[in-house]
Amino acid sequence: MAQLNGSLYIIQNAELHRFDPVGGTDQVVNSDDWSGPTVMTAMANHLYIVQGDELWKFDNVNTGSYHSLGGGWSGATSIAQLDGWLYVVQGDALWRADPNSGGYAFLGSDWGGPTVMVGLR
Repeated sequence: MAQLNGSLYIIQNAELHRFDPVGGTDQVVNSDDWSGPTVMTAMANHLYIVQGDELWKFDNVNTGSYHSLGGGWSGATSIAQLDGWLYVVQGDALWRADPNSGGYAFLGSDWGGPTVMVGLR
């Protein structure tokens, strides 16, 4: 689950939903098969989802359009955003990923085990 522009984005029954917590309304944003997503975060009007091996970027949550930022993310357990970067824990490694190109840098190991991560400034 992630929040973006006052809505909650939730994957339920393999579909991406937008939930308005004030009005209580639910809308399917994308009905492609999103079964088995690992982690999700939001940043700068975009959603980022790791599903299986792929990191996906939603270009427009209103239309449901998205594209892959690349593979190699199998086993990701946490994702967060901070200062324009994505941070992903995968196995025991912490990675920083570019939210536009998908390029990434290894930041260190011994991070195995976390199931939740958030970036605050």
